[in-house]
Amino acid sequence: MIEHDWNEETGTGHWSLRPNCSLSWRDNKRLWWLLGIPMLLIGLGLSWLGFWMVLPYTALAFLALGAGLYFTALRLCRREVVLLTDNEVIIQRGRRRAEQEVRLPRVWTQLVVRPGYTPSHAPRISLRSHGRETEFATELNADERGRCAASLRAAIPKRHW
Repeated sequence: MIEHDWNEETGTGHWSLRPNCSLSWRDNKRLWWLLGIPMLLIGLGLSWLGFWMVLPYTALAFLALGAGLYFTALRLCRREVVLLTDNEVIIQRGRRRAEQEVRLPRVWTQLVVRPGYTPSHAPRISLRSHGRETEFATELNADERGRCAASLRAAIPKRHW
């Protein structure tokens, strides 16, 4: 998902990039319990009938489902922010706050769009300046990457020296 704010007059703006998160954390917990309670009830019923070895595997499957939902939700909380100031391009990455920050001089920064490894892969977008290249928008799908590249290309024009 892309949210951007571009000011034509000042030539500054910001792009907020984050993956599409279909379920909130609260909904993930509800799904875990919705799928987990029938699993546990079936496991308890089978152990009551004498198939007691089913119960540890049922509990293991319940915990594996919870771990899968947790790590998926954790990955979908990532966010990248691209800031264009008067003289810098700043890329910030993190979950709740900026955990990593890359600063590039705006005058020398180039937007590089490379095709994916195969035709079915999304293009790769990066910013390059003074031999440093930083890839971003890795969590977006192909359409969103294309829109992000087009809007950034308009903001960071190609320079021919």
